[in-house]
Amino acid sequence: MSITQKRISAIALSGAGVFFARESIAWAIGEIWSWIAELFVEDGPVLSIPSPFPWIDALGMFLLTIGLGIFLLSLRNDHKETASESSQHGSNSNSKSQFPRGIYVGSINIDLQHLEDDLYLEIAILIYNGSGETITIDEIRGTIALYEWKDGRQLSKIDLPQAMLVADRGSVRNIDNMQESLIMVNQRVPRVVAQRIHSVLNNGSRIELDFDDWSIIARVVGEPNRSNRLQLWNGAMLSRSPERIFIGKVVKASVDLRAGASGLGSLQ
Repeated sequence: MSITQKRISAIALSGAGVFFARESIAWAIGEIWSWIAELFVEDGPVLSIPSPFPWIDALGMFLLTIGLGIFLLSLRNDHKETASESSQHGSNSNSKSQFPRGIYVGSINIDLQHLEDDLYLEIAILIYNGSGETITIDEIRGTIALYEWKDGRQLSKIDLPQAMLVADRGSVRNIDNMQESLIMVNQRVPRVVAQRIHSVLNNGSRIELDFDDWSIIARVVGEPNRSNRLQLWNGAMLSRSPERIFIGKVVKASVDLRAGASGLGSLQ
């Protein structure tokens, strides 16, 4: 029998008990009222109700007791089942959750077609959510740095303005576990810098966009305090062929001081 059915049965039994034991209940109320009246009212009127008929009222009290017992037992069982489900859900959630691990950046594409006239470039980041959680992308911190490469040397650094998430393109809200998502970012570029980018690429040199000080933040839906930076590339290297712009992945190797080794930026 389900908990709901048990409660309906308990209410029915309690109702029958009240019906059969109505005289006993009235007598008990009268006794309580008389006791209260004796405490607070001197020589006041006392409610007098005759003693109940024993057999019918005994049956009613029995049914009322059984009904209340079943109702209280159903409440207890309901509480136990709810606690068990919550514990199981929490255990399953914790066992499968890998956040902030498990969010993979598959590719980063940079579109320059709007740079010359509209002074912005678009960054499309394809991610795969394998964290075990539903996540949302809702914040960008820091800025992208731009470097010009000439004759194998990295020239002076230019900090670009704060980039913005493009909410009406791609998918940044409620990214379910085991789901791919495309994050679109709008990066404004000052006119002088945009003209310099075109000039450098047209002359056969390269432009590096450095992501080391740039962060895109992922959060667990419903738990905003659980957040982490996406593991982006260290940067992207742009170069031009006669027909198209090539985008290379910049990876900076870590330095292991114990082994006495060092790492340099590489283009993949």
